[in-house]
Parts: sequence; C-alpha cells; structure tokens
Amino acid sequence: MPDWNDLTYLKKGNQRQRQAYTALHSLALFDRLAGFTPFLAGTIPLEIDVYTSDLDILCMAEDLGAFAAEVTRLFGNRRGFRVEVKPVRGVATALARFEHAGFPIEIFAQPGPVERQNGFRHLQIERRLLALGGEEMREAIHRLKQDGVGTEPAFALYLGLPGDPYQAVLDLEALDDSALRGLVEQAARSTSTKQS
Repeated sequence: MPDWNDLTYLKKGNQRQRQAYTALHSLALFDRLAGFTPFLAGTIPLEIDVYTSDLDILCMAEDLGAFAAEVTRLFGNRRGFRVEVKPVRGVATALARFEHAGFPIEIFAQPGPVERQNGFRHLQIERRLLALGGEEMREAIHRLKQDGVGTEPAFALYLGLPGDPYQAVLDLEALDDSALRGLVEQAARSTSTKQS
C-alpha cells in the first residue's frame, strides 16, 4: 500500500496516475501550497477514476479569504480559474477550480487538519473497502462511475447503504475490518445474484 503523503507513488502507478504526477509536478502545486498541508484525495489514488475525474487537493486554512487570495495569486492565470468561499456540507470551504495538463483541478481548503476533513476520511474508508473487496469491487465501482455515478454514491449503491451516501460511507469508519468484510461479501453475493 503506497504512502499517499509522498506523491512519488504516482510515478509508479497506472498511466493516469503518472499523468497526474506530471501535471502536479509541472505546476509545483504541492510545493507552492506547502504551508496549507496539501493532500491528493479523490479517485485517482484509488485507481477508480474515469476520464473526467479531477485532481482533488485538500488543504488546511484557518483564514479562507486569505487562502482564496493566495490561490488566486498562484493559479489565477490558469484556464477556467475560479474561486469561491462557501459552505460545503455545512463546513466553511474555499474551493478553487482550474484546468492544467488535461486535468480539472479542485483545491478544497477548510479549517482544521486535512485528516479530519470528509474528503480525507472518505478516501481512507474507501481504500479499506477496496482492499477487502478486491478487483471485483474495484471494477464494479469503476463501472458505476463510468455510468456517471459519483464516488460516494457508487460505494453506497454497491454496498446497499441507505440514506445520504456521503454520510453513509463516513459511518463505515467505525466498523472494524471483519464487519466491513461482511458488508462487502454481502454486496458481492447480491451483485452476482442480480447478474445470474
């Protein structure tokens, strides 16, 4: 399992991961945002991305207005650049978007450590689920994403989780691997029954 705090894992990954590394490296994005503890989340680290997937960068910033001004200074000349400060799922967030090297890039900054942000937490639980579910689950999630289903909704749909998919996936954090394995195995049986 790669150390996701060291982006060089992307250089050894699949083609899309290598392209992501080149895009991020050519922008020096992580160096330029080092004071905000940037972290790559989203689907590319999990290898469930589709061709429209963006590079999701999580950052920590207590002063979101100052962060918005800084990303504007650093990346405001990039194609499609826009930045706004707004609540995202009830949390004050600065969100910058632009395009670079064939990738849409989204930079999310919220107060508090990146490790407590929902994007980071989703990534960790989804990594655990995919490790337990193996290639069969990865392919099923990837197919759902190719059909236009978002990441957390795809996991919730595959696993049969009711309610808000973003919260439902977060709620799985509290489960140990044995309980998660049972959930994944039940989903796999349900999927194979539907396919027969």
